[in-house]
Amino acid sequence: MPGSTPIYELPYLEPDDSPDIARATEDLAGAVETELARIDARPQPVQADSTTAVSAFTNTAPAVGSPVVGVTFVAPPTGGVVLTVTGSITQSLNGNSTLLGYEVRTGETIGSGSIVLAGSFNRSVQTSEAVNTGAAARITASNRFLLTGLTAGSTYNARTLHWVSTAGTGNAFYRALLVEPVL
Repeated sequence: MPGSTPIYELPYLEPDDSPDIARATEDLAGAVETELARIDARPQPVQADSTTAVSAFTNTAPAVGSPVVGVTFVAPPTGGVVLTVTGSITQSLNGNSTLLGYEVRTGETIGSGSIVLAGSFNRSVQTSEAVNTGAAARITASNRFLLTGLTAGSTYNARTLHWVSTAGTGNAFYRALLVEPVL
């Protein structure tokens, strides 16, 4: 009776097996093909970005820009993804900051579904609060976050959000969102 490897269960002949090499190699090729198909079917990273500026916003609650920068993704078997928000943003008023973050929702329609992860100060890119007279604070940066606990095989959507801390005028010149499955 053929043996099999402990992790992928690839078949091999045992010393007491009859030497049917053709069948043994066919069984091994079939098992390898099945495993490669499983690997090829795993969820892939998805990304969206926009260089269209979102100008002169003053909202202090997270808001969506136009065009919407969002993606849909299927949670991998681990239930985990790494989200990366990247942006180039400015703030005009001393003592305030501009933030660029994201939210994650259930379902395949971007911006719809139940909120799984709301926009947050802690998971955003933000400008410094010090602004010189006549010169806005500007930053281009990324922020990464490991989100776990998603339901494997379920569809989710994520989109960027922007806001100012308490006052001032914000601008977003570049917005990007990358979702990478944790395998």
